[in-house]
Amino acid sequence: MSSADDWIAIQNAIATYVIAVDTRDIDLFDIVFTPDAKIELANTGTFDPASYGSLCRENLAQLDGTQHHLGLPAINIDGDIAHARTYFVAQHSLNALAPDPHLVIGGWYDDTLARTAVGWRITHRTGTAVWFDGNPNVLGYAFPTGAAPRGPGHAAPGWLRRG
Repeated sequence: MSSADDWIAIQNAIATYVIAVDTRDIDLFDIVFTPDAKIELANTGTFDPASYGSLCRENLAQLDGTQHHLGLPAINIDGDIAHARTYFVAQHSLNALAPDPHLVIGGWYDDTLARTAVGWRITHRTGTAVWFDGNPNVLGYAFPTGAAPRGPGHAAPGWLRRG
């Protein structure tokens, strides 16, 4: 049986991730991910927290601003393991590209979390980008604007029906 404290701790771990990215305080990843976590992001690659932190430090330094908005996560807790899906809209800005300095990405994060000795941490994250709007040159990725093709990761998570 999970407690309200578990739900709040899971929500805080998920929310701390976007605070880390938007404030560029990547050291906060230590209270978001386990050291051996797997992070798979559409159009970006697969990382552990250290390599993803290095990528964020390098790429975020080139942007003038980011802001990630999160919806409320759907959470399923089963003992010391939890699953969550959280919808996001992520704004990225590079003023040097004016008059078209923005790229917005919408999608969701599917997370597996574990209760550790230091609190709930993400052990596996899959980021699914559903749509893009704006200038892809802001991030330097070659993807078209509009909706991404539907595929794996676009279905409702199986754990949602279990509990």
